[in-house]
Order: sequence, then structure tokens, then C-alpha cells
Amino acid sequence: MSNQVKSDEVKTVKELRSVLKKVVHEEFQHLPETLKNMEPKDRLELVVKLLPYAMPKNEKASFTYGEPQDLSW
Repeated sequence: MSNQVKSDEVKTVKELRSVLKKVVHEEFQHLPETLKNMEPKDRLELVVKLLPYAMPKNEKASFTYGEPQDLSW
């Protein structure tokens, strides 16, 4: 693959990302109104789907070798 072809692909990807960022930004501007107009069940499903992007996922804590396993204080 020539350098020109690679350069064109990089340019196309950058342009696509730019367009997608604009679309997402515009949709976020309309999100409150969109949510307001949705059925409660659909609204809840959407919020649940978006939740991982707004809040970190909790991970299960575990003990490692050498740590006390009795947590009574």
C-alpha cells in the first residue's frame, strides 16, 4: 500500500470521526426532550444502556495472599 493511499485512509477516518462527533453532540442537545417524549419503559431501557458511560462499573473485591480475612474491628 502506498503512502498516498494510507494518507487518504487516515484523512477519511478523521473526517468520519469529525462528522460522528457532530452528530452525537447534536443528539445530546436533544436528549432531554427525546427522553421526555419516550414511553417510561423505553426511557428506562435507554438510561440503563447509557449508564455504563456515565458511571464506572463496580468490580468485585477479593483478598490477596497475606491480607487478613477477618474484618471484625
